[in-house]
Amino acid sequence: MNCLTLDHYFLEMLFMVEEQDHYLLNAILKTAENEYEISCYDVVSLYPAVNFYAFYPIGHPELLDLNLDINWTKPEDLRPYRGIFKLFIIPPDDLYLPVIPERIHGKLIFHLCHQCAIEIEPGVAKRKQTSYSYGRKGCQHDDNKRGFVSTTCSVELELALSRGYRATKVYSIYHWEEWSDELLRPYVQDMMRLKIEASGWPSSVLSPDNIEQEERRKIDFIRKNQKEYGITLEPSKISRNEGLRYVAKTCNNSISPIKLHTILNDPKLEVGAIEMLTPDLFAVPYKNRREFVRPHDKYNIVLALITTATARVMLYDFMEKIVNDNECKLLYTDTDSCFFVHKRNKKPPFRVGDMLGMMSREYAEWSIISFYTGGCKQYAMKMKHLETGEIKYIVKCRGLWDQVDTPLDFNQFRKMVEAYGEEQDPVVLQRTHFQPNWRQGQVTSRTQIRRYTPIYDKGFVDANFDCYPYGYRGEPINDPTK
Repeated sequence: MNCLTLDHYFLEMLFMVEEQDHYLLNAILKTAENEYEISCYDVVSLYPAVNFYAFYPIGHPELLDLNLDINWTKPEDLRPYRGIFKLFIIPPDDLYLPVIPERIHGKLIFHLCHQCAIEIEPGVAKRKQTSYSYGRKGCQHDDNKRGFVSTTCSVELELALSRGYRATKVYSIYHWEEWSDELLRPYVQDMMRLKIEASGWPSSVLSPDNIEQEERRKIDFIRKNQKEYGITLEPSKISRNEGLRYVAKTCNNSISPIKLHTILNDPKLEVGAIEMLTPDLFAVPYKNRREFVRPHDKYNIVLALITTATARVMLYDFMEKIVNDNECKLLYTDTDSCFFVHKRNKKPPFRVGDMLGMMSREYAEWSIISFYTGGCKQYAMKMKHLETGEIKYIVKCRGLWDQVDTPLDFNQFRKMVEAYGEEQDPVVLQRTHFQPNWRQGQVTSRTQIRRYTPIYDKGFVDANFDCYPYGYRGEPINDPTK
């Protein structure tokens, strides 16, 4: 069995081996006042944590072509199989945090009804005129229309079954007998040791006014890393070093000159437009066709699938703890972070720390006064420094913020979010970027115009700006601020 065969089988799942893309948002939040505050936490080194703790398969899988009708409703029903499953699953209709995603209209969507999700107009901002409590019967589809075919890992499928999903037909399974949580751990240990030593001593360890206390904290820090991760740190090497902290590998590919007719007649290549640069020189752009791409010898799609699935499960655990806490409200999640509102000075409903896989607080020296988001990777914050009282604004706009010449400021973003679902003109963003001109052998700078308007089409937004997954029929979301 080669990697190409696995790629073909996992074609649906391959699209999910991207960023986690598990977004949930509540489009607007009023200014945090009195007894409530807004916090942002993210997972410390999410993917290294997964590689350190997760179980990965060893050896070659057994392919089982089954095509069987089943009725799996609990994790134990998967036994004795463990691996990657292709099956038809039916989500529950009252689960606020869906588990299994589906790619629809080119986007990864966590929904509870396939039919509701495919009926959406992608890229269109819509908001219901009533609050969700008056529209709980919006989805009237039966199980056959609510369900969908999914290729998913057992770690994610077990979580789904424990949260009310049902599997009614299994098509095929890649089953592994042997699994180990030591497969990638030595690599993570080596990289973590380098990163920790190059990061210097944590601020929580340093105590300039009490040298004895600082020495005790340093010893405890070293012992903790040895106990938790099996990492032996050398105190003399723990010093801030930005160069060592950022470790990257660059792969350079080169090819030998090939005659034009060889390229044109090679069925493995896809040839673009041929340009004559000079009477004696032609530019022939081409690329390998997907089915003929030879994978790297270290390439393993299975490990990638299990890593991303386990990362989603890990983030889901944090999200679920927030949603189940009556004094919290989940506002927005990204690949490895969560924004939520809670009672002031309340202890988070999850484990907090600076160790691998724990949640650590972002903007710890700031108080987030206001938080607005208009969709995936689109949010703005107004913050106040806890000591100096300085006011600071942050606007994230689909990766454009660091590159725009006319930034979308906080107030403008806020007004656009407050008018979400209404007809409004987009904001025009100008971006300067470099573009190579291979015909002239030059690099030129050009101004690119981007138009922005808040868009959230991964669920429905009600009149209160609360967001729900497609097909949801459960109770309205808890809001402790009301």
